[in-house]
Amino acid sequence: EVFSVTLSNALNGAVLGSAVQTKISITDNEFDNQPGTFFFGRVSYSAAEDVGNMEVLIIRSFGAAGQVTVDVNSSDGVALANSDYQTVNTTLVFEEGIKNLSFNVPIVDDAIEEPTESFTLALSNPGGGAILGTPQSVTVNINDNDAPDTGGGDSGGGDTGGGDAGGGDTGGDVIPEEEAEFEAAGSVPYWFLLLAAFAVLRRKVGSKLNS
Repeated sequence: EVFSVTLSNALNGAVLGSAVQTKISITDNEFDNQPGTFFFGRVSYSAAEDVGNMEVLIIRSFGAAGQVTVDVNSSDGVALANSDYQTVNTTLVFEEGIKNLSFNVPIVDDAIEEPTESFTLALSNPGGGAILGTPQSVTVNINDNDAPDTGGGDSGGGDTGGGDAGGGDTGGDVIPEEEAEFEAAGSVPYWFLLLAAFAVLRRKVGSKLNS
């Protein structure tokens, strides 16, 4: 808060100088002399499953006098301690003048496809005269990062039998369809041609003898 002091009405020959007014500022000390109020820096938290560590901020407001403490604990929801996240059970110590502290919550990355899971963090047992504000508990959502199993590995790299169909042992015995049709329709054994030629020659010789 600010107010002004002004000089005026100089008497008995005194005169006023150039600086006849000054401003006075009053700095409030009510909050500075209080131990403070604790609350979470956000109303909720969200983290990817593969984030590793999620940072959580605790704010100390409305005063920062003296050393104060506050406990932080986790409780399971759908997310389970030591399976989806590491249990939180710690006491934060705020030295005089310190107005915020942060801590890490380890998030567990598994290989299981699952929906978003959540657990709760809560403040309790403020010490050194401090009190709890709002929010004093928050929900933490863990978002899954595992893609659904579409079976692409089996369909792409499985045994389709292509080796037998395209590159198997044909042994040189398989006759292409066009050649097979040609052989069935038009080929004649070699010995049959010789027999027919011999019959024609014999007939000609016989006719000459008879004449």
